[in-house]
Amino acid sequence: MIIIGICGGVGSGKSTVVDLLHDKYGAQVIKADEVGHLAFEPGSETYRQITDHFGDGILDEDGNINHRKLADRVFADKNEKAFVDSVIHPFALGYIREKISEWKKTGEELLVIETALMFETGCDSLCDEVWLVAADEKVRIERLKQNRGYSEEKSKSIIAAQVSDDEIIDRCARVINNNGKPEELNDVVIV
Repeated sequence: MIIIGICGGVGSGKSTVVDLLHDKYGAQVIKADEVGHLAFEPGSETYRQITDHFGDGILDEDGNINHRKLADRVFADKNEKAFVDSVIHPFALGYIREKISEWKKTGEELLVIETALMFETGCDSLCDEVWLVAADEKVRIERLKQNRGYSEEKSKSIIAAQVSDDEIIDRCARVINNNGKPEELNDVVIV
C-alpha cells in the first residue's frame, strides 16, 4: 500500500487533488477534518475532555458542542487552542492509524490522507510521501469567496493563521501548483 499525504492551505485545492486521486486511481481517502469532527460526538472520551474543560457554555440545546462557541473561546486564547489540539490531534492520529491497518488487510493499493495540518499533527509520519497543493493567495481568496461565501477579510485572516507553504515545502516530496482550473490538474496528478 502506498500512502500519500495531501496538504496545503485553505483554498489551495487539496480536495480537488484528493478527488482526482480517488477517481483516477481508486484511492481510499481519509479527510482529517472529517475525522476531527468525530472527536466532538457526544459520548466519546474526547467530547468528555472538551466539555469538562470548557463547561456547558459551549453546548447547544441538544448537548452537542457548538463549534462557533468553541471557536470563539479557542481563537481568543492560544492556551485554549493548544488544549483542544492536544485532545483532537492524538484522537485523529489514532483513528487514521486504525483505518490504515484495516485497509492494509483488504489489499488496498493507494490511500490518501488529506489534512491542512500534516506536520503539526504528525500525520506525515504515516505517509510514504507528502504532496503540497499550492496556490497564490489571490487565487485562494477568490475560491473561498466563490465556494464558501467568505469575505476577503475573513479569507486573509484564515490564510494568515495557517502555516505558509514556504515553511513546509522542503518537507514535501511534490508540489502541485494549482492556480488554474480543476481540469488542468489531470495531467499533473500522477501516481
